[in-house]
Amino acid sequence: GPPMMGGGPPMMGGGPPMMGGRPPMMNMGMKPMEDRPFGDSGNPPYRVLGEPLHDEDVVEEFDDALGNGARRMVDFIDNQALCMRTIYVCNVPTTITETSIREYFETFGVLETIDLTSRKRMEKSFFKIIAQDSSTVQKIQQSRPHFIEGKEVHTKRALLQKDKRTGYVNTSVIYIGQPFSFAYKTMTGGLVNSITDDDIYDAFAEHGEVTNVQRDEHNFGGAYITFADQDSADKVALLRGFTIHDRAVEAEKVFNEEDKDEENAPDLNKTGDPEHKIMRKLVCFNLPDECKSTDIKELFAKYGEIEECFVPKSKGSGKLFAVLVFAKAASVDEALLERPHKCQVGDQSREIVVKRPQPRGEDRELAKSTMVKFWAREAWDELEEGFIRDYFQKFGEVENVNILSKPPNKMGFVRFVEEDVVQKVSLLFLHKIEGREVEVVKALSARRYREKREEAMMQEQMMREEMHRRQIVMENMEMLRMRAHREMSMGSGLMGIGGEGGMGGPIPNRRQNNPMNNQNKLPECIIIDDMPEDLEKQDIITYFAKYGSIRGMYKNKENNQGCLFFEADYMTDYCARKTEHVIKGHNITIRKGLEPAQARRLATDEGDDEGG
Repeated sequence: GPPMMGGGPPMMGGGPPMMGGRPPMMNMGMKPMEDRPFGDSGNPPYRVLGEPLHDEDVVEEFDDALGNGARRMVDFIDNQALCMRTIYVCNVPTTITETSIREYFETFGVLETIDLTSRKRMEKSFFKIIAQDSSTVQKIQQSRPHFIEGKEVHTKRALLQKDKRTGYVNTSVIYIGQPFSFAYKTMTGGLVNSITDDDIYDAFAEHGEVTNVQRDEHNFGGAYITFADQDSADKVALLRGFTIHDRAVEAEKVFNEEDKDEENAPDLNKTGDPEHKIMRKLVCFNLPDECKSTDIKELFAKYGEIEECFVPKSKGSGKLFAVLVFAKAASVDEALLERPHKCQVGDQSREIVVKRPQPRGEDRELAKSTMVKFWAREAWDELEEGFIRDYFQKFGEVENVNILSKPPNKMGFVRFVEEDVVQKVSLLFLHKIEGREVEVVKALSARRYREKREEAMMQEQMMREEMHRRQIVMENMEMLRMRAHREMSMGSGLMGIGGEGGMGGPIPNRRQNNPMNNQNKLPECIIIDDMPEDLEKQDIITYFAKYGSIRGMYKNKENNQGCLFFEADYMTDYCARKTEHVIKGHNITIRKGLEPAQARRLATDEGDDEGG
């Protein structure tokens, strides 16, 4: 679903109320990186585009093109805002100097500042450039790729603080919907049916190539936009506010699981390198309370050269743990073979738990898995259990091999005896087996996999129901506002001022432009066949009220058939999706049908008494 600040839909408490001005916010109180290498809470920071972020940091102000004025208005977007003039140069070899960076990028326009944000493991550097004009950033991005001194460097626009913290770094998908962080003219928020997909294409084509537009099934005022280039999505997210045919919309990034942030997910061993950093890493738990990095280095120095070692505190438990990086992957194998290890610090001695690291973002249920799934990028002519078993036997004892028939000769599962073997095989990721490149990842048992799928489907259904419930609340509130507006205008004598569409004029139906709404056809209703005699109408009305506002209900005693009428057609459609219902212990079946004239008349007469 669309990303929402606070987890709720627009204007339902999910975002800060901006209509009355700038919301109160907490002060960041950030200190220089050198003053707190592990943050105020003692936890190490994570980096995005070379800049450190701590969990306790709070975003003080909006950092988009709408600015932080007393009133953030969609009509006052600053195309020369700081965020629009900022660009990052990533993965710069340390052999390239700041002077070389400046001389190269000054060919695109005048630069105000250039700063080194970080140097990563003495291998790569990150630079932050602020240009004098936003057009310079646009030229730089349009001229990719960039090569300096024969080495390719990557450039990326600035990111909003909220996107950095939620991980929306590399994505090409944007969600637009009703604004919640800036002010706009009343009753003009979000998309309407009269705005077509082509209108959305045209509105965003100036920012980059649009490859797809998909309307939100759960929120008629929103849509998903996919760009061909991630830079286009970055730019749109920074601008944030847009107007399409006089309708204000707010743009936000949508997370894409296929996109990988290589700076913040260095655990991904794409090439299957046996000496990749993740293969040389070791994690130790259950450390003595006063343990230091020097104690850990002294304990494991006998297995080989140690490149990195630090002892942070766990965010959850507050206990110490250690992370080591050896110069050779063989050192990790030796240290694991000689388990258990004991660590003595002062008078305290503990047997520490030593294991390979769990990649960031991996499902915790996979931590103790003894099974892997393998998938060949190109099918074998014939896939035999024998050569699969022989290959994986090199890593550890294999319990069984299961070859899948679909897709043929490409995929299967291998179960090992030891968890550590599974961890090593999956961290290596890309294997070469019988002339084929094979991806290997951890897997759950078939039973647990089915259970997780069922849990995910139930959770998705609950989210859909909750979204629809909130939508109904919003629809009912708007209906009440429209009714109150109509009654006030009729009572004040202002009817018709300003012409047909002026003050006091008839309020247009928000769905009147929908080609599906044929005014000449009979309205549809919910028909209930074979209604139980002891089931009261009020019980039925109370039950179905969760699907929307009910206009009334009619019960035909001759054929024992009931007809239920909603205020809007879409409520009828939504209710009819589920045909079987249980009311007061009675199983009933419903269907959607044309509204009988007699039922319509009686429902109108009895509407006030029956919940209409």
